[in-house]
Amino acid sequence: NMSREACEAEPTAQPPGLGGVWRGASTVCDTLPTACCPVPFADADHDKDVDQIDFGLFQACFTGNGGGLLANCECFDRAKDGDVDGLDFEEFTKCWSGPGIRWIDTPACNP
Repeated sequence: NMSREACEAEPTAQPPGLGGVWRGASTVCDTLPTACCPVPFADADHDKDVDQIDFGLFQACFTGNGGGLLANCECFDRAKDGDVDGLDFEEFTKCWSGPGIRWIDTPACNP
């Protein structure tokens, strides 16, 4: 997982885009060499479910094995191998909950 220690509550924070910082209701993260990822990492739009919108963001980051890592896609690189590929997709699917269904109900998800 990415560093979580530098994340702190800020009541008026708005969720930044993918690769930014979002840890629930209202949080921000200090500038770090690595991004703080949403919890779970697959909830890229920060709405507490993992659905087709999140998949679209994942798909935009997909580069395949050895394809490199696009800007703002660090959170989807679950294998930490410098790309977003099938290994990462497998982890993404474990978090899939569907629209309006909280991801917490998917026990196989490794946030």
